[in-house]
Amino acid sequence: MSKKIVVIGGGIAGLNAGIELLQNGYDVSLYEKNPHVGGLCYGYFKDGYNIDTCLHWLMGTKKGTVINKLWYNIDALNDDVEISQLPNFCTFIYGDVKVTFSRNIDEEEKRWLELSPKDEKAIQSFFGCVRSLGKLWDYMQNIERNKLSMDLIKNLSNSTKILQAMKYTREDYSKKFSHPALRFAIKNAMTGYNNIFFFMQVYGLFSVNDGNVPMGGAYYMIERIKNRFLSLGGKLYLNSKIDELVLDKNNYVKAARINKELVKADYFISALDVNYTLRELINNRFHSKKYDYLNRNINNYTISSCFCVYLKVKGFKNDIDIPTNIKIKKVKVGTKHIDSLLIRPYAFDKTFDYKGDSVISLFVDQDQDDYNYLKNHKNYNEEHQRIVVDLIKEFTQAYPQYKNKVEVLASFGPLELHEQTNTSYGSLQSYSLTDKGKFYSFNGKIRKIPNLYMCGQWNRSIGGTPTALLTSHYIVEKLLRREKYLSYFKKLK
Repeated sequence: MSKKIVVIGGGIAGLNAGIELLQNGYDVSLYEKNPHVGGLCYGYFKDGYNIDTCLHWLMGTKKGTVINKLWYNIDALNDDVEISQLPNFCTFIYGDVKVTFSRNIDEEEKRWLELSPKDEKAIQSFFGCVRSLGKLWDYMQNIERNKLSMDLIKNLSNSTKILQAMKYTREDYSKKFSHPALRFAIKNAMTGYNNIFFFMQVYGLFSVNDGNVPMGGAYYMIERIKNRFLSLGGKLYLNSKIDELVLDKNNYVKAARINKELVKADYFISALDVNYTLRELINNRFHSKKYDYLNRNINNYTISSCFCVYLKVKGFKNDIDIPTNIKIKKVKVGTKHIDSLLIRPYAFDKTFDYKGDSVISLFVDQDQDDYNYLKNHKNYNEEHQRIVVDLIKEFTQAYPQYKNKVEVLASFGPLELHEQTNTSYGSLQSYSLTDKGKFYSFNGKIRKIPNLYMCGQWNRSIGGTPTALLTSHYIVEKLLRREKYLSYFKKLK
């Protein structure tokens, strides 16, 4: 009789772990507190419009890579899924100047040099690092483990500059450039609070034709993964919040408690924020020195959240690059006065059009300070609405052709994200790789609890969907090795 495994959380990590365990012959039950799976990789339809809260780009769309094979295994991607290869990672509008991070970095470097010849040294250094990290990405995807090889970096050209980039915030690195438009572009190169090294790495993989967008977005991708899980015999329980993991006197998890019901299993996999698992599910009976340290030093390991507004736009003319970041007058969002606004049109994907209208999202960064501020705000609903109105005002001032042609479909900030996913501070990603912090990795195990495994984006710095996918894959390997070890000694007896 196959052993029973309970998976807690129906995001990418939980679904992938469940599928891989089913493929290895285990009896898997997955419990998700929401009426849908997906976690942070979530899409839904509102009034006929496709709302994608996740897939701005997806690492692992390039065929033949390690991550691509994992996506194919769970049917997140397949040969019938159309992949959009957008020409630019992002476009930046600073006054009358347009700066892009295009896929062709050789041509992009020439454009930057024409824009600002006196920034030649900084421009060549930046693109040199991106080229090297693109090569590194291709190399990493051809080895068994997706690990950053420091020995390989040392043998690459620009290796010293790449290592130095780990010490720079994007804002500090932007000061290497004299042209204000280039400074603005580097400073706001991507969402979140990770340093310039992380952006160079992401732009590098983009330049070697990874990091594309599956058509249909998060909704259809998660539906494919869910159907894959169910087709293999997985049992899915929605609207089923696990309240507690019940430990016996030997610190084995003997059951998961849902209201008054106890669900027993041989193994339990928590695909949630590690903080939530330790604090809520095992009631602080055990701690992790790693996460205690990260939480005490949160300002050095900033989390990345957002405030996002989704609009339906009448008569969209495809006159905004996908995506575009514009310089705006400062808008107060949470504790911050934001001077840039990320605009993402979805017109490239027909599943986002409805009745001739198109979907556009407006996005600004938030962090733990913003979460705490908004959580304690006396009139949060009014403040939320004020932010929505102010962001739309900045959008229509930059693009007056759409004034009186937009309507709000949805909006959310850190509080709403926390409510849906239980992530610390309503985070979109785990702790950042900042200039003051260090890269961290968690193996998913509390040694004193033998049959509890943890996986998900919170197991590593930066996080995101690829980390959720990879850590769940590795945690399944770890569980299978334990089973093989136990089986071997059982035969000896």
